Amino acid sequence: MVPARRTNARTTESGSATVEFAFVILPLFAILFMTINVAWIIFGSACIEEAAREGERYAVTGSGQSESTLPASLDGTSQATAVGNIVKVTVQGVTIGSFGPLFRTWSSLQLFASASDVMQ
Repeated sequence: MVPARRTNARTTESGSATVEFAFVILPLFAILFMTINVAWIIFGSACIEEAAREGERYAVTGSGQSESTLPASLDGTSQATAVGNIVKVTVQGVTIGSFGPLFRTWSSLQLFASASDVMQ
C-alpha cells in the first residue's frame, strides 16, 4: 500500500494570487485611463473656450491679459470697431485625440467654441 501524499495548501494555490491580481488590475487600469482621457478632453475644451473669450475681449476692449494696445480696426474699416457692433469670435476645427495609446484607434473629437459681445 502506498502512503497518501500530503499536500500543502500553499503549493496548490501558488498561481491563484497572480490570476486574481490580473483580474483586478486590468479593469482598474482601464477605468484609470478612461478617466485621464475624459479629463484631457475637458481640458482641451476649456482651453479653446478661454481662447474664444480672450479673443472676443481683445476685440471689444483692445486689451487682453497680456496686451494693452487698441487696434485701429478689425477688418480694415473704421466702422468695424464702432460702438454697438456685435463681435463674435468662433474657434472651430480643433481636433483632439486620445491621451493614451490604447484608444488611438478611436476617431478624434472635433471641438469648437464661440464668444460674442457688443462693442462699447
